[in-house]
Amino acid sequence: MILAVGAGWLEEEFALLGQPFRDRGRRLVEAIHVLRACWGADPITFEGAVYRLAPFAMDPKPAQGSRLPVLGGGESDAALRRVVAACDGWHPLGLSPERLGERLGRLRAMTARAGRSMSDLLLTARPGWATPLTHQTAARYEELGVRLLVADVNYRALTLPGALAEIERLAAELRLRDG
Repeated sequence: MILAVGAGWLEEEFALLGQPFRDRGRRLVEAIHVLRACWGADPITFEGAVYRLAPFAMDPKPAQGSRLPVLGGGESDAALRRVVAACDGWHPLGLSPERLGERLGRLRAMTARAGRSMSDLLLTARPGWATPLTHQTAARYEELGVRLLVADVNYRALTLPGALAEIERLAAELRLRDG
């Protein structure tokens, strides 16, 4: 299992829940630390700036334990700093290979400044509907270091058989080909 997280971008959603919008990134980083503590050995305790947990046990835990990969979303500099500080990888949404390449330059610089290696990060991409997934496009993402490509199916416009057919079509298109 892999967990992808994001700080959120729609201020109105935070208002509906009575939560502050401005410090969402800091709270997300601490929440990642809380999750890792919960996935580790019992009893679990946590004392942070935002979250404080009295000793308790949690079950079930992920098979990977506290090493379950956590991927950070977002493409802003603040989001990339969170990836470097607290995550095992980056999961951007809606970026073409060209735009992903631009942001990867920023991520590489931040990673180097933090003393981390890009090889430690799992790079994924979820292009969304704006970037049609073809074998050539998938190859461009792979050249950038993307190791997991997530495809979107327009489930709102398709029936279940139609969605399954689209998944089969994408699978056939994206299969590795010789030459």
